[in-house]
Amino acid sequence: MKYKPGSFTKNFGWETAGRGLVKLHEAIKFGFNSSIKAVSRDSWRANCGIEDSARQLIPLNFFLHNHIVRRADQVSADELVRVAINEPHSRKFDLLALFALNLNEAGQRTNGGKDAQHPASWINEAVRDVLWRADAWQAYGGSNRLRTALEDRVLAEGDDTAPKCATNYLRILELCGFSKRATGPLNTSPIRILPSAYFLAWDRLILDGSLSTLRPNDFIEPLRSREVHKLLGTSWEFVEETAAEAIQLYPGQQTGKSPPKKKTGASNPPGITPPFGGLDEALQAQTGLDRQIERRLRTALAQVRDRKIVSALKIAYNNRCMFCGETLCVATDPLRHYSEAAHIKPLGTPHNGPDHTSNILILCPNHHIQFDQGILRIRSVGQKLVIESLDVKSPLHRRALKLHPGHKVDSAFFEYHRSWHDDD
Repeated sequence: MKYKPGSFTKNFGWETAGRGLVKLHEAIKFGFNSSIKAVSRDSWRANCGIEDSARQLIPLNFFLHNHIVRRADQVSADELVRVAINEPHSRKFDLLALFALNLNEAGQRTNGGKDAQHPASWINEAVRDVLWRADAWQAYGGSNRLRTALEDRVLAEGDDTAPKCATNYLRILELCGFSKRATGPLNTSPIRILPSAYFLAWDRLILDGSLSTLRPNDFIEPLRSREVHKLLGTSWEFVEETAAEAIQLYPGQQTGKSPPKKKTGASNPPGITPPFGGLDEALQAQTGLDRQIERRLRTALAQVRDRKIVSALKIAYNNRCMFCGETLCVATDPLRHYSEAAHIKPLGTPHNGPDHTSNILILCPNHHIQFDQGILRIRSVGQKLVIESLDVKSPLHRRALKLHPGHKVDSAFFEYHRSWHDDD
């Protein structure tokens, strides 16, 4: 099926602003006046800092969410807006913005329609049908497979319409850090934008009136039906597992308020009332909880994966972090210490790392996160294994990794870990 491209043929001029999607980050902050509250489209356009009125439509119509209040167009304050305003520009923002684009849920406008509500259907379909395969995004640099899929889904208004749209999307992928290598899976780093990606999806579905209860199963189903795992470049099992925990952290669940009833009528379309007594207030209340939310989500994942095979290894190291050598006391009566098992080559597709002691390190929570993010890596130097940190001032940088005499690790897993994060 072919879809109208809207204003995506416009050249947004990403490269003039520096690295990544920093220009989008700045436009969102300026457009919302650094406040997490819905604004009118006219107000956003006047304040966003983008002089070209045609280029203003790229953020407005494809990355942000719109809704109608008393026949007036509003730009919603959702999770993408919250991250842009409360956090400096980073790759996390870029990946979350890319997810928002791929999700293809842009809300409603007075002069819009189905095409306006789902403006990037040609992108969404190409990502799900072609870019994703075997529980991961696959490299596309060695062929025109992705470009062809994008162009084939654009309802061309001219000979150069489809090529322009495909070029603009491929440029966004490049700016988000995805290399043009020819083969193998791409590291989409889904954990980096969780739970924000789920919050963004739920925010928009609630504003559109598509999600109207607080029952946990009702939060999971729309992620499944929209194949969100494919948009994140991971497996459904991963999304189902992490989303179940994220539900408990979502602002509406924390406040215990119910979403508003769907309103209907020509002047007041469905989904215009912010959820949970005010989405703006819920998002602001969430500010400052990000680190707690991320830690709780990661802890839940660690608990799921903490099998018997890990217990003996933790005992061998006395729950002492193999990187910093510290133990984390979590109880005194009786005395109890906590550590986490980090898989060097991750479990599950596309990595298919083994759940074996040769692929496991015992780490404290902080260094587990840094290892999973590729901030900390291991290199073989002669007969030694050496920790390397992207933060060269870290006390761990170039420190020798000491193994328990009975613990053997496979250096091939460290090489895989380094190679994987070289794409990150």
